[in-house]
Order: sequence, then C-alpha cells, then structure tokens
Amino acid sequence: MKINVENLKDGIRALHIHEKGECKTPDFITAGGHYNPENKKHGFFNPEGYHKGDLPNIQVMKGKINLEILLPHYTIEELKGKSIMIHEHQDDYVSDPAGHAGKRIACGEIK
Repeated sequence: MKINVENLKDGIRALHIHEKGECKTPDFITAGGHYNPENKKHGFFNPEGYHKGDLPNIQVMKGKINLEILLPHYTIEELKGKSIMIHEHQDDYVSDPAGHAGKRIACGEIK
C-alpha cells in the first residue's frame, strides 16, 4: 500500500485500517472503528491478540508521509471498501479500543 500525505504536524502518528471506506470531514467518523473481523482487543502488546486493522506507528517529517508498506496478511479484495487512517498521536499498542491515538487527522479510501 502506498501512502502519500502532506500538511501534517511532525511526530509519531498512529496508522490503522478502519472498517468503512468513507472519509467524510471534519472528523472522519464515517470510517467506523478499526477493522476487527475477529473481534479481538486493540494493540500489538495485548495478550488477547490485536485488531486486524492495527498497524505500526509512522513518523511524519517535514509535514509529509511518503511510504509504501507491505500488508502480507490481507488480500486486495478484503481491503477494498475500507479506509486507512492517521491519528494525531502515536498508538501505545495496548489500550483498547484505539491505543490512545487521539483524533483522526487524515483518511483515505482503499480502492
């Protein structure tokens, strides 16, 4: 997956796949919650497993994200109609339901 976003504040940000491919402003709530078809808890460090939509944090530098990530545990068909979301804070990889990641600041429909 390729992700290119500009006009962000520098820092470490959470990155998640959300259940719906609807990115309506101002708050992107239309994207629903994290993609979680197995109904697990949030966070890579959660002993009960983690959401399928949990992804590693990303580093914003000079206001930009320009990266390509491999998602070997997904099929293209599975991701169509979902969204990719950047949050205002980093994910703590433990707290349910969203790792204290904060507001949704950028959203993109996965096509």
